[in-house]
Amino acid sequence: MGVVKLADDLLIQRQVAVKTLRGRENAKAKDGFLRESRIQGRLQHPNIVTIYDAGVLDSGESAIVMQYIRGRSLSEILESLRGMDLADRRRFPLEARLDVFAAVVNA
Repeated sequence: MGVVKLADDLLIQRQVAVKTLRGRENAKAKDGFLRESRIQGRLQHPNIVTIYDAGVLDSGESAIVMQYIRGRSLSEILESLRGMDLADRRRFPLEARLDVFAAVVNA
C-alpha cells in the first residue's frame, strides 16, 4: 500500500522512516492511510513502530513519519529462509524464529 523511505528529521536530528501512498492517491486510499496512521499512532508497545507525525508533504502526498529501525524486514528474512540461505538458517534457527513469532503475537 505504501512506500517507505529513510529521511532526516533536521529539527530533532535523527533518522526517520517516511511512508507515502504507493501510486496515485484517491479518496479511498487516503482514508485507509489516515485510518492506519490513527490506529498505529495510538498504540504503544516495544514491538510496534512509533508514529511521530502524519500529514501531507509539500508534494501533496499523504505521509506518515515514524521511528526508523535499522535492519532487514521480516518478509526479506522469511524469503531468504525459504530460499535455504545457509547464513540465515544459522542466524535464525527454529528457536530464534519462534521468538520472533512470539514478539509479533505479543504486539
